[in-house]
Amino acid sequence: MKKLDILQNPPLNPNLNECLLKQKTQNLSPILQEGFKKNQQAIHEINAYFNAECGGNFSFLSGAFTELFAQFAHKKIAFALSNHQQAYQAYQNSRHLFDFKPILPDFQSKQIEDLEEFKDCEVFIIPYINQDLLTINPIQDLYEQIHSFNP
Repeated sequence: MKKLDILQNPPLNPNLNECLLKQKTQNLSPILQEGFKKNQQAIHEINAYFNAECGGNFSFLSGAFTELFAQFAHKKIAFALSNHQQAYQAYQNSRHLFDFKPILPDFQSKQIEDLEEFKDCEVFIIPYINQDLLTINPIQDLYEQIHSFNP
């Protein structure tokens, strides 16, 4: 059983991931209830913060991203093509279903810098890290740009 669990929960390098998480694997253990209870409490707190009725974990698989896009089916979506590989796969599979406007990183800096041409978009899906380029986007600057034309 332990060997099969490693397939779903490969060990992580805690030194590289300590700023993101403190658990040893990326998925909750199906056996230990303590982690499950903490996760449920966190979901409850996030729901309360956003005044939401329900919430859950996000799997970061292409199906989960497609479901996310479907939540915004009636809106114009600005989508960064340098996004998570599974998000990009979902975009490729569903770009004919939803109103996407692709965002490309700047050719020189390899970052997303200017969102002026996306003023007509209502939803922005922009990664902190451009996965394919291994560059970091200036998220705070982009957030301020978006709010300057779409408060």
